[in-house]
Amino acid sequence: MREIKIRFWDKKLNVMWEPIELSKLLRYLLFQSMPNSDGYCALKDHFEEMVPLESTGFPDRNGKEVFEGDIGRLAIDDDLYEIGVIDFFQGCFIFTTNSGMQYPNEYLMLGVFDGYIIGNRFENPELLETP
Repeated sequence: MREIKIRFWDKKLNVMWEPIELSKLLRYLLFQSMPNSDGYCALKDHFEEMVPLESTGFPDRNGKEVFEGDIGRLAIDDDLYEIGVIDFFQGCFIFTTNSGMQYPNEYLMLGVFDGYIIGNRFENPELLETP
């Protein structure tokens, strides 16, 4: 069984909180055993302002963990690449490029996603703008 991690975009403070294991988050929410962490405090104080983003469980080619909402640069050919975003849609993660191409979860699992994360849709929305 894979470890499920979630990070949060804080709409109120405009900050991305570090990932947390789902089991730890649930323990916190159920038992109020709050660790000494700013992320937990923010979560408690304004939960409705938080956007949960799940980890895909797969790294990009640089070893960085890929999360929902991440913007990636996908290598198509030696000189050709596409920019797109990771979303969770109908039960699986999908990489949708600016040109509208969609690559489902299987591409991530099989390592076909020969790309790397360059930002996320919350902190770097300009990366998704088509020139």
